[in-house]
Amino acid sequence: MTGLPRYLRERRTKSGVAYYWIPRSADVASGWMISSVPLGRDLAAAIVRAEALNGDLDAWRAGLDTSTTAAARPGSLDWMLTTYQASPRFRQLAVRSRDEYRRHMAHVSDRKTKRGRRVGDLAVADFDGAAADTLYLRLQTVEEEDGTIRHRIRQADFEIVILKAAWDVVQRLHPEAFPKGNPFRGVTPVKRRKATKTPATRAQAYALAEALRGLGHPGLGAAALICFEWLQRPENVLDGALAWTDYRPGASVRIDHWKTGETIDLALASGGVALFPEIEAYLATVPKLGAPVVCWTGDHARRPGRRAEAPVARPYTHRHAHSVVARARKAAGLPDHVTLAACRHGGFTELGEAELTDGQIRALGGHRSPTMPAVYAKRTDKVREGAARRRFEMRQAEAGAGSDGTGSGTRVETSLRNRVETGGSKQG
Repeated sequence: MTGLPRYLRERRTKSGVAYYWIPRSADVASGWMISSVPLGRDLAAAIVRAEALNGDLDAWRAGLDTSTTAAARPGSLDWMLTTYQASPRFRQLAVRSRDEYRRHMAHVSDRKTKRGRRVGDLAVADFDGAAADTLYLRLQTVEEEDGTIRHRIRQADFEIVILKAAWDVVQRLHPEAFPKGNPFRGVTPVKRRKATKTPATRAQAYALAEALRGLGHPGLGAAALICFEWLQRPENVLDGALAWTDYRPGASVRIDHWKTGETIDLALASGGVALFPEIEAYLATVPKLGAPVVCWTGDHARRPGRRAEAPVARPYTHRHAHSVVARARKAAGLPDHVTLAACRHGGFTELGEAELTDGQIRALGGHRSPTMPAVYAKRTDKVREGAARRRFEMRQAEAGAGSDGTGSGTRVETSLRNRVETGGSKQG
């Protein structure tokens, strides 16, 4: 057939026509990794893939970096994961989530089998339920440099979720390369008790903020208080979601919750009373280095071997922020659980102790799911005490209403009868 892309070959089989991409044997002998690629029975799809492979081959011949299609052998697990990263489903993820997905996919691909092969080099056609279970077991542990074994079950669970999603997406696009079904869909996660995050108290959150200010990081101290008072997620605060233009002292603050897509305008005063005087007093002392509230300039001049540079405001990397918080926590003598995330959990716990309704907690925290308040507002002794007190007050009120000697059941029946007789209860 004329007019086809280079190296696209048509083969007639018993079940019909199939298409293959077969490069020159001289290229394979010179180091090109792909000897042939089955392209299925759809001519239009085969042409698209053949043209992409030709572009990669031309780049390789010219000594240029090739695309992920050539870097990953078609039909391999590497190929499946790189194809998934080019899909619309992957691009719908948040930018931070994409980076996390890529990090976990790279970890999966680079793991070795018992025979020493890279997992990413294995063919997807060779994966069945047993192979998926074996991979899951290997992902649950990692050997450190000193020979110790570190368990990583939660990360392994997440990596299976990624593999499951990538398989579904790429199998639909290239069914000819996959066996039927999704072997990762039947993997059973390890049953484990989920640890409850210990929340930071108000005193601990403010002590951490002051310790961070003492280390020269007042903006990072503001992050701890923003997480506690205004319940913004630590990753959002560190990534610059709260700008100085979002904050109107004494009036309101605009909080973006990127995970839920909710944006709330939180009042800072009501009836002439300041609702968040402590954090506003702290923010008044934070220098405005850039547009985000939480950023820093660093000190380039003190680094040996580097020339002095003009300070430029930039956000904290998450790793750097956690490192500085750990130093401040140690300097202030705070427990190890006091982190930015624990500050946010502490804020939610304070809402629960204030006996707010689930709807009020969801409104302040920017949540959509009705189950989320129970996750963040911890069941503390103060919450239990408040519930017991409310129950006692209800019993006392009932006892007072029944001082005429009638029982509670009689009082309820009498109340219902009175409502019916006075028209308080509507019929049909």
